[in-house]
Amino acid sequence: MTFPWKMNVSHSDIDSSENEVFPSGLTHLPLLSFLSDGQPDSSRRMCNGCERPLRVCWCGYLPRPLVKIQSSVIILQHPNERKRGIKTALMASKGIAQDRCRIFRGRKFPGQHGDLQDLFQRLAIEATDVHRQSKVLILYPGKEALPLSDLKPGQGPYTFIVLDGTWDEAKKLFAWNPALQKLPQVSLQIERPSAYVVRTQPADLCLSTLETVAETLATVEADPSIRDRLLQPLHAMCNFQINHGAVIHDSKEFKEQNRQFVKENNWKKKKVL
Repeated sequence: MTFPWKMNVSHSDIDSSENEVFPSGLTHLPLLSFLSDGQPDSSRRMCNGCERPLRVCWCGYLPRPLVKIQSSVIILQHPNERKRGIKTALMASKGIAQDRCRIFRGRKFPGQHGDLQDLFQRLAIEATDVHRQSKVLILYPGKEALPLSDLKPGQGPYTFIVLDGTWDEAKKLFAWNPALQKLPQVSLQIERPSAYVVRTQPADLCLSTLETVAETLATVEADPSIRDRLLQPLHAMCNFQINHGAVIHDSKEFKEQNRQFVKENNWKKKKVL
């Protein structure tokens, strides 16, 4: 999903030099040989791992070894996300070791997911104990959300719930599941632009599901390398698409601000004339 985290981003942070035309890290990842093997049917063959055509498969860029964490991540995915070609939640799930990041698909949870039923029963019990501090947190922005930096690693391990889908779909998932509304909300404070540069985000404050997971774990596990390792397949995918004609997208918010700026300046010029 795209999370509208509160952060101040300058578009000057994106390097527009001749050698690097997109966020740092993208051009430094070599394209795997099988992505351009010249086979006439390669575009139709699918990878069973990332569910992408072999010529744009990102499995070779997953961290090796996989990222080991003490926390756990549960991604609740809107059904519509299943049919979308680029699946950043799957990048997170595939990049984290020991089944510590799992994806459950549906609209209302726990549904028929047995493992989730156990978790939601535990959440219901915790909700009745006002003196018990829950270790299950939902990454969801809001007035009541605590800054992620307020969490102390020594008080974990934590279980983070992430909603995967468009922002509108994520809000619906949150509204449809009262149990999620009772969880402590946690928000990110990020000062870097999204690395998902081949997609138009609703606002400069938005991050993909993968980036949200990576930023969260890097902070809570006190290991910045987690972010870089988990984001490798996303960088590679953007790099590949840009090398094949895709353009870097500004957010809808930035485009609207630019449109208003142009409109106001044109009006001022006409007034002077």
